[in-house]
Amino acid sequence: MNRSEYGTFALRIGVGLLFLIFGLLKFVSSQPMLQGVYPQFWGGLAVATVVYIIAVLQIGGALMLFLGWKTRVAAIVLGVMHLGTVIVTLPKIINPFAFPEGAPPNFLFFGGVPLLAALIALILQGNGAWSVEKKE
Repeated sequence: MNRSEYGTFALRIGVGLLFLIFGLLKFVSSQPMLQGVYPQFWGGLAVATVVYIIAVLQIGGALMLFLGWKTRVAAIVLGVMHLGTVIVTLPKIINPFAFPEGAPPNFLFFGGVPLLAALIALILQGNGAWSVEKKE
């Protein structure tokens, strides 16, 4: 196994952990998210049913990344969802040095850009050798 295989594995696990936490967050702390954060960006789409569907997709995608099963499919689904997040938070992303009163600093939203790049890398790389499928 070459070093890039270790990199692909590390990328799958790291991105998977992030989406697992964000998916679980929607179940564990749904009310603060539904009453504050999500309506700010998503407006009328910020309803419990939609948020829970997204949570299931995020948790499922994370598990697929951990296993290396259908990595490209998981990365595409997560990437499309995450692209939506990047688009709705774009005003904060392009102004990362702002610290709005009573809100998280904008630089936290900028983290969505490298995450999107990591998902693109997984789409291009696929599973890697340490996976249940070995090759896609």
